[in-house]
Amino acid sequence: MHRTMKRLLFVTVVILITSGMAQSEVRTVPRETQDETLITGKTRLGFFVAPVMKITELNDNVEAFTGGHAGLIINRNFMIGVGGFGLADDFEYGTARDPLVDFGYGGLLVGYINNSHELIHLSVHSLIGGGGLCYRRWYDVWYDEQYIDAVFVLEPGLDLELNVTRYFRIGLGGSYRLVYGVNFDDLSNYDVSGPAASVTFKLGKF
Repeated sequence: MHRTMKRLLFVTVVILITSGMAQSEVRTVPRETQDETLITGKTRLGFFVAPVMKITELNDNVEAFTGGHAGLIINRNFMIGVGGFGLADDFEYGTARDPLVDFGYGGLLVGYINNSHELIHLSVHSLIGGGGLCYRRWYDVWYDEQYIDAVFVLEPGLDLELNVTRYFRIGLGGSYRLVYGVNFDDLSNYDVSGPAASVTFKLGKF
């Protein structure tokens, strides 16, 4: 009987030790490392198209740009798309016989919408791309290729948006246009860079 008790005790100790080692091995198995991402969870996609009108200063003249933005909205916050603008009319520089200049630009649009669900909220964005300045004399009918100048454009901006309906928003904002690469005589990067005030009419699924 005494031997039987010893055997039972020995078997019990062996089982407990084995079980503890097995549990220890299970606990020490490392978990697969998960990638850290900017956007987590289920992704919600929306879209928008937005005609935009801008008032700005070019070479000491007040001018208007027309154009717009279009793209995707991710999780109601992140915005990616394209944008493009062109002068509503030529502007003059120099004397009366000097060129009339046309200017257009466009590129990639990225941005962030803060608290999109609120009635009034902020949107920050930047347009990164390029464009061209074309000029002609007052007596020219058609543009000539030798009059085209390619430029780089960076335009960060900030809009205050109002949710009018579920699918329509109006934004009032401002931006600053940075232009590099102007090579026209008597016209510099500074002359075609500058601040702009804008009105945006945004339609889409937000």
